[in-house]
Amino acid sequence: MSEGFWDGWVGREIRWRQRQLRTRRLCLDGEPERKGRRGGAVRVAEVQRRLVEQQKPFGHRALTGPVALDLDFRVTSTNPPTLYHVAKHLLDVLGPVHPEGSDLGRRHVLYCDDRQVKLLYVHLWHPGVTSASVSDTTQGSTSIEARPLRDVAADFELVNGLRRETRRIEGWDDDAEDSPFYIPEIPDTEPDLAFIPEQETSDEQARQWSNLNNWFAALDHSQLQEALLRRTDALLASILCSAAYEIAGTRPRRFSYADHPAFRSVSAVLDEVRARDRQMLLSVYMTLPMPGLPRLSGERQAFKAAVRRHLEQLRTRWPVFNPLLVPLKVTFLVVAPEQGKDLDNLALEVLPLVHETLRPPLTPSILQSGLLGSNPPENEAVRKRLHALRTHSVTAYEVIELNRGEDDPPQGHLRLALSSGSQTGSTWGRIADHVQKAMRS
Repeated sequence: MSEGFWDGWVGREIRWRQRQLRTRRLCLDGEPERKGRRGGAVRVAEVQRRLVEQQKPFGHRALTGPVALDLDFRVTSTNPPTLYHVAKHLLDVLGPVHPEGSDLGRRHVLYCDDRQVKLLYVHLWHPGVTSASVSDTTQGSTSIEARPLRDVAADFELVNGLRRETRRIEGWDDDAEDSPFYIPEIPDTEPDLAFIPEQETSDEQARQWSNLNNWFAALDHSQLQEALLRRTDALLASILCSAAYEIAGTRPRRFSYADHPAFRSVSAVLDEVRARDRQMLLSVYMTLPMPGLPRLSGERQAFKAAVRRHLEQLRTRWPVFNPLLVPLKVTFLVVAPEQGKDLDNLALEVLPLVHETLRPPLTPSILQSGLLGSNPPENEAVRKRLHALRTHSVTAYEVIELNRGEDDPPQGHLRLALSSGSQTGSTWGRIADHVQKAMRS
């Protein structure tokens, strides 16, 4: 069967450019806030007004269907709110317009209800964590990117075509280190000592060599952890592209010949493939199975206790991550209960337990420890800032809501995938960037 114009390369590029025009990119200057801070209703109305004004030149109205949402917070305060608290507040702000803003000429800012958000990415970054160049003039900010979920699913479908055609498409390389599909090699887990202790000539040199060996051993272990976590990112990206129809709010692609009698003979095979893709999503590499989601308020304490037990078991199952030496991103793979569940509330319940149990560092521990006790002024400034901050915290999280199936239990499913907090951008955002590179090459 010959492909039509829209299935050809030119047609796919035209549709991709149309999807780009539907993307909302908004920003807010100023320190990110949590709910109930500075000015209350008046402050909320002011923020909503600024967001609405940014959309007017492009003719963007509120999204009415499922949404993929990326939130990137830049904080400069030495006592910033946690990432899930600022996300919870902003998700509310992006919904219905507050009565104080009744003159805006619209009822909603970015979407009608935050339950439309089926893909959510939240990242909190403090410039003082990795740089000493933070001054009194450095300001916080918030970046927002929202896309119709159908556009994200279309990008995933386009990726599948691009990956099949890599021999004739320039700018596409799954093996490039900046590719979302790049799977790093596992480094040697038993490297040789850099300095032989028996060869030292003084007690001072012995101490220095011992420190060096310990530092290099910690560096090697950090690289091993980072490689394992990045493999989760890559595998999750690949599975999402092939199983985009499993994301809540999407629909399986309907083939033009689906009603043909001959198609029925392969429908069972397709159903089996979809079931396999779903199983792969729920059991992707480095994934922790979690208890079913609470449906009643009285079930929350039991749910949290069960989550804590599962997280503590990670130390036994994967001792390579005890302790964590590199930043962590947590991906929630969720099949919602029958009555549904807000994605932001899930993070509020689970992430504090992740912080407490796994204690992931904000920046690689190897950068905090120093080498041979050296302590330049800029390192000392960063170390003081780190001490003032919550030094153990997830740097980013994603929530991916999956469609409910007929066999899913009433309480749904929850899986936690551990991936790299050193990489910025959502899984779907990094895939979109990779597609853009190929389209513009």
